[in-house]
Amino acid sequence: MQGDIIEALRVGAVVALLGASSIQDWRKREVSDNVWLLFILVAVLVNLLQFDILNDNFSSVLGMWLLQAMIFAGLYWVGAFGGADAKSYLCLSLMYPTIPSFAPLLGMHEAILTVAISSFANSALLSLIYVPLNLAHNALTTLNGVPFSDPDDNVSTLKRLTALGLLRRLKASEFSGSSHSYQFAGHSLSEVSFKSLVSFDCDSEAPGGSDINESQRVYVQPLVPLQVFVLAGFIVTLVVGNIMLEVPLALIRRA
Repeated sequence: MQGDIIEALRVGAVVALLGASSIQDWRKREVSDNVWLLFILVAVLVNLLQFDILNDNFSSVLGMWLLQAMIFAGLYWVGAFGGADAKSYLCLSLMYPTIPSFAPLLGMHEAILTVAISSFANSALLSLIYVPLNLAHNALTTLNGVPFSDPDDNVSTLKRLTALGLLRRLKASEFSGSSHSYQFAGHSLSEVSFKSLVSFDCDSEAPGGSDINESQRVYVQPLVPLQVFVLAGFIVTLVVGNIMLEVPLALIRRA
């Protein structure tokens, strides 16, 4: 009974705190550190209710969290995600430091990965929906008479297709009016860095200068509110488990 109460506290706290971070990320593309401080406090308190720090169990719990912390710190260092996303996974691994004993509601077996790592994998997979949605936006814009690229842009087909999936072409006035939602990529496709496209690390400076007018179109990269996908990945972990593991296992069982 006590274990069920603790798990309910964990789930409720994570959904509430990731929900708060998702709302802030959606509105401002940044998350207050107060969310992470509260997350850490709740995680420590909840784990103290479950683990006895005087026995050997505590050292293994601490070791598991440190291992996950190093993984997520490494992913942040190589640019896999931003600071807020790194903090969310560090806090999530602190809330669930060990491999959970519960089985996902619709999963085939008990969890074999920690909640944080499983949630990260699910979030990364779910976030790929950004590309087809952006392609659809650019297709609709083109149908409305605004071509995505100029014929004079001397770029490769690969770069043009990559840009089509990751960038949008807006008037400079539209970009300046919603700079928290977009990041400036370039005035033309030939100016856009291919490396920045795939790393989501475009030039942070807005277009300016005497040669730019408000009606001129520029290329921008939408700033995706990844906290929404972190929350979605966590919920999928509770309901289904790790998608990348569960789907192949389900297919094997049907074969």
